[in-house]
Amino acid sequence: MHHWLSAMRLRTLPLAVACIALGTLLAEDHGGMSWPVAILAVLTAAVYQILSNLSNDLGDGLKGTDDQRPEGIEKRALASGQLTVGQLQRAVQWATTLAVILTFVTATVGTTQMGWIWRSVFVVFGLLATLAARSYTLGIAYGYQGYGDLFALVFFGPLAVWGSFTMQVQGWQPLILLAGLSVGMLAAAVLNLNNMRDIETDAAVGKRTLAMRMGLKAAKHYHRVLVLGAYVAAGAYVWLQAPLTCSRSFLFVAVLPLMLSGLRDMRKASNPAQLDALLKPLALQTALFAIMLGVGLLIDSNACAAP
Repeated sequence: MHHWLSAMRLRTLPLAVACIALGTLLAEDHGGMSWPVAILAVLTAAVYQILSNLSNDLGDGLKGTDDQRPEGIEKRALASGQLTVGQLQRAVQWATTLAVILTFVTATVGTTQMGWIWRSVFVVFGLLATLAARSYTLGIAYGYQGYGDLFALVFFGPLAVWGSFTMQVQGWQPLILLAGLSVGMLAAAVLNLNNMRDIETDAAVGKRTLAMRMGLKAAKHYHRVLVLGAYVAAGAYVWLQAPLTCSRSFLFVAVLPLMLSGLRDMRKASNPAQLDALLKPLALQTALFAIMLGVGLLIDSNACAAP
């Protein structure tokens, strides 16, 4: 069981749940939170993440990428011999099946008042998310071509936040995409940190991530842009949405000192182990950022008609 838990990399789940938590809190801020939809969305996002982790373990293992990992970096299940190719292939198929089932169930429950067109839209988005989760290192392996950051930004950001929000309020609100962008930029930052750690080993096997293409120095500048850009996007959302909910809270800024500390440590990091140590804190900070962004707006809500 330990081998499977390691392969599923449950420590990455806060990142998947963060975008759904934000969409749910924003839905409540707009008076439309739905517990059944929220729970289904969390389960679906978690399965997407687990599918991605299993697929990445299999894809990188088959390509020999994980064989190059230096000492002190977590070994993947296939490369370390903890699981076989057959076991991981079956796990990927089971996770894919569960992801597809949850996609249809969530889309159906979340669009009861929106009609079949909206239901079809969410099914398509969910199937695309399933394909993206499988294909980072398997199949088309877009992660090897440097497109991982874009997919992380979109699927962990605007799409997930907008989708969970829209299915709960049963309506469209374009500004939600801006809130989603903030979390998506932090998700891309987590991936970039991971790819900075693996620059040398990825180069050895032809895995051309964006960090590997740019080089470590430029990747660190890019990382700062993502983290600080998330605050710009969140701040813009809070300011622009105020006429809709009569709330304007910047509680999420409380997480900024932690992230600035992480940026300082990232700037000083000179080896893979030091960069690896920053991954879990940033993932947890991203979840905290998302929750505080949503909670801040909730506790600051005022009735528009109040004197």
